[in-house]
Amino acid sequence: MSDTQEYVYDAHQYRAFFEHEFTYLNGFRRNVSRYANAIAMIDPLTDTEWTYAQLGAAVDAIAAGLAQRGVSEGDVVAYQLLNGPEFAQLYLACQAAGAVGSPVNFRLAAGETAVILDVSRPKVYVYDTDFTAMVTDAIERADHTPEILVGVGSGDLVPGSVSIRFTDLPSDGPVPTVARGVFDETTRLYTSGTTGMPKAVPMNSAIEIFSAHDVIMHFPLSPEDRTL
Repeated sequence: MSDTQEYVYDAHQYRAFFEHEFTYLNGFRRNVSRYANAIAMIDPLTDTEWTYAQLGAAVDAIAAGLAQRGVSEGDVVAYQLLNGPEFAQLYLACQAAGAVGSPVNFRLAAGETAVILDVSRPKVYVYDTDFTAMVTDAIERADHTPEILVGVGSGDLVPGSVSIRFTDLPSDGPVPTVARGVFDETTRLYTSGTTGMPKAVPMNSAIEIFSAHDVIMHFPLSPEDRTL
């Protein structure tokens, strides 16, 4: 390059990689490959462990099950659960299915839950069977009824034409192929609603990745650390 030649930065290659490849799901896939035999998740209540390979397989099976039941890119999957392995699996499986995962606070009342159902209009609603009575009340109050209801736990299911248990959701069918960028919505949270009803907060992979990166730097965390 001569001294007089003007240099023009071309961000195309960076943007092509970052905006399409640097997703939260791809980061998880990378870890499944790199750390296949390392422990990824522990459930102390049942003394169950998942390696990254096992967690990846569980996530894919749930994503395939969602797709098999008609969930496609952009559909909302709401889940109102206690802390447990199903929550973590759904968080990732929704992204693998191209859906928008929407975790709902399990402490909300039926009226608040009904508002969320009407705002996000989820195709699938996963709930803990400890809350079956509240969920039944919420669905009766809401204008929108999810097409598929999925109960986690051994309690009674919410009555419905398509009401199944979480253990029946996974499938050995094909995992959907999705093409999403870092700015596509992956997760929809809701505010606490302290001054009114809960309000939707859309999240994307860019937010999720940089939030995780901030936490890693703040503590700091190493590959040998474990966190809840």
